Order: sequence, then structure tokens, then C-alpha cells
Amino acid sequence: MMKLLSLRLIALLVVVTALNGCSLKLQIALFNNVGELLTVRLNDKNIAVESGQFAQFDYPGDAQMWMIRLSVGKCEYVYQVPKTLEHYPWSSDKKGPLKAQIERNFDIFLLPPQTTAMGVVAKFGNLQQDGFPLHPVSKICH
Repeated sequence: MMKLLSLRLIALLVVVTALNGCSLKLQIALFNNVGELLTVRLNDKNIAVESGQFAQFDYPGDAQMWMIRLSVGKCEYVYQVPKTLEHYPWSSDKKGPLKAQIERNFDIFLLPPQTTAMGVVAKFGNLQQDGFPLHPVSKICH
């Protein structure tokens, strides 16, 4: 009986340790204020985002070379994202998703974590740290 209890305790510790070692992937909710259809280009899929809507996807990491690729019409825009977001005011109960909005000039601005709809980015100047607003590092039109 004691041996069975010990084995169960060890198994429970292994599961807890494994879960603590797991980290959830940071998500980004990107609101489209470009004025036309926007496509988020990911490694394995494309996400269409209508004007005035948003899409949620994984924040890029090492596998994506810390880049976001977006296309509008016949043009593709590439953004280098920061590796850390030390100044974003995460909500106290949970982290994520990071809220951002792309504007008509193709700059990407951070939005407050409680955002549920597009906003006037000029109101959120104090959030624009850690490399934000993002500007395209390249633009290729076909």
C-alpha cells in the first residue's frame, strides 16, 4: 500500500513539474484599421482580416525570426517584432493576448489589454514602448 502511494505521489510530482515547465504561447490580437482586407501570413496558413475586424494568432518567435508578415492587395509588409515586452500593462488576472492595431500608414500600435474594438491610437502614446509603433522593415509589391 505504501509503495503504491509513493508511486502515485512520484507520478503526480512528474506531472506537476512537466506542467510548470510548459509555457503558453503569447498571442497577439491585431485589429485591422487599414481600410481594406488584410492577410496575416503565417508559416502554415493565411488569416484574412476584414477591415474593422481583428485576428488572433501566435506572437512570432525564433522559428519566425521574430517577424510578422502581412499583405494588403498586391503588397507584402514585413515587421520585426521585439523579443521582450517589458512595459506592456498586462491585466492582473492573466497575460494575453497582446492587443495591437495596424493603421492606414501600415504602422502597428499597441492597444490597452482591455481593448475589445479598434481605438484612436493617438490616445495610447504612453503604451508605445519596446519598439512600438512597429514600422515595416520591408514592403514588396507584385
